[in-house]
Amino acid sequence: MFDYFFGSDARSIPILKTLLSINNNTKVITTENNAIKRSTKIINPVLEFCLKNKINFEIFNHNKTYSDMQNALVCSFGVIFSEKFIKENNPLYNLHFSLLPDLPGPSPVEYSILNNYKVSGLTLFKIDKGIDTGEIYWQSNFTIEKNDYATDLYNKGNLIFDNNIQNITLDKIISSDIFITKNNKSKKISKNDLLINDLSTEKAKLSIRAFNYIGPARYSLDNEIYKIHSYTEEESDFKIELSDGILNINFITPPNRSKMNASDWLRGKK
Repeated sequence: MFDYFFGSDARSIPILKTLLSINNNTKVITTENNAIKRSTKIINPVLEFCLKNKINFEIFNHNKTYSDMQNALVCSFGVIFSEKFIKENNPLYNLHFSLLPDLPGPSPVEYSILNNYKVSGLTLFKIDKGIDTGEIYWQSNFTIEKNDYATDLYNKGNLIFDNNIQNITLDKIISSDIFITKNNKSKKISKNDLLINDLSTEKAKLSIRAFNYIGPARYSLDNEIYKIHSYTEEESDFKIELSDGILNINFITPPNRSKMNASDWLRGKK
């Protein structure tokens, strides 16, 4: 069905693996990330995956017409296509991790947790000049459990796509009201969004779970930033003070250290 794949973020790799399992000739288009961090060039995850697995790929050219492309799947691709590019290329379909029209935008998984959703899902739609506004061809939902983190939702969505790819067709536009939606929006998560010091314990829990993939959440303590990966309902040696109480934390990344069990960190400081 899809002979081209556009992706650059690590979240797109499971979807790419599914496509390659069906058609190992799928052409991969990705971006070159020239960002420098601590004097090291950062290679985007899809490019790195292709190099490691000897998969042919091209670097995206927004002026190019991919003349042999029949249908392209786009997932977590770090480029917004121009209207000219969309018009001059064959259909591009985006796999979006929400039940559109609810939660359009760049962070639907994170906002489904922040908004305390019980259900979300996947939408396959045809890309047009709007932001996640194109005609919908397939949707499927999954349940969000009380303690699910963002990584759990990505895994659920990846599994649903993997289990359904053989049954997805592009010959029928479906109604966008198959599932009940709330018409909320998502926005790009900023560093300020990750800081949880001023939140209530319940909102901090939502943030920790929502940001565990793209963040994680941050907590400022003694003028230093601790990355907060997960919390626990049980008693923990590492506690953070929030606006309405105390939250027990079990995994952190201390300043200038690697991720570790918070209790181990405290014992090592003694």
